[in-house]
Amino acid sequence: MADMREHLGFLTMALLLRDFFLLENQIPFMIIKLLIELRYEKNDGEEFLKRYLNIAIFGEWRQKIGGTFTPLGNENAPLHVLDAFCLLVIFDCIELEKTGAVTGPSTDLESGTGSATGQSSCTSRVLSSMHKAKMRSTVKEANEVNDAKKYYHSFRSMTYLKAKGIHFGPSPTQSLMDDKFISNFLYAQLQLPVWFVSIYTKVFFLKIIAFEFSPKNFTHGEVTTYMHFMKSLIETPEDVKELREKGILINQLYDEEVWNVYKEIHTFRVTNTQIFHDMKEKIQAHYNSNRKTWIAELIHIYFHSSWTVLTFLAAFTLLFLGSLQTYYTMHPKSDK
Repeated sequence: MADMREHLGFLTMALLLRDFFLLENQIPFMIIKLLIELRYEKNDGEEFLKRYLNIAIFGEWRQKIGGTFTPLGNENAPLHVLDAFCLLVIFDCIELEKTGAVTGPSTDLESGTGSATGQSSCTSRVLSSMHKAKMRSTVKEANEVNDAKKYYHSFRSMTYLKAKGIHFGPSPTQSLMDDKFISNFLYAQLQLPVWFVSIYTKVFFLKIIAFEFSPKNFTHGEVTTYMHFMKSLIETPEDVKELREKGILINQLYDEEVWNVYKEIHTFRVTNTQIFHDMKEKIQAHYNSNRKTWIAELIHIYFHSSWTVLTFLAAFTLLFLGSLQTYYTMHPKSDK
């Protein structure tokens, strides 16, 4: 990447990266493959492309990725660069290396059954075991009860969930599908994938969403559904601050600018209700628990900082000492 910046300059690199995201600029991946193979050896070209895809999305902090993702291979090759980006953000290749899902058969998400149709989109070619398990359970549940109310959830933004005792942390992989909710006796944790927010984030997601809306691409709206969920969590710049402090959002921008980025990414409320359904149900169950939310709100209001804790301890100590003094005043010891 340093050689490219030196050869092309920062401005050209910035414009080139933005052009790579545009749906109207996509060319067949076989042409890109041919150009890379003319310039590099196979292993060097593969490593160069994987590194560029990662830096374009995640920034300099994540330059390499493991796994069996081979965009220059003859099998499972992306349609174009945007499809390669889609493959990378939906299915983290580190996780895929453990499951072997890259070389496995594709899966029909609507029926929950495996197939070998060889569809060209990233979602039908590659499915992690984690994603398959989630989709199987939600599809089965959706088929059993055809009730729209099952997919309505009343919880809202990050700061609101925090007041209900739900804490946040980064998920172990970079897959946008790796969202997990863990509920304990008094509090819970929502794990979200880490995302690098830059000046390219808006155009990247808008073009991926446009790609998922395009006809005959066989996607199931994973990125659109993820973005719709994140927009519901980010209602104010304070929500962005919470995500940043927990290491979930890595910002090149100010918190208010990041908030504007997410606000301006439109999903048109078109989402796959089956994705994240189990997780949302668990969040709603925690939200509806009077015991958990009452204790969480008590802690959030009265013990949200170290100063309030110290004030409470000081007041409790004074009250305790005052009670002792009153008791011994009313019950003096008799001298023998």
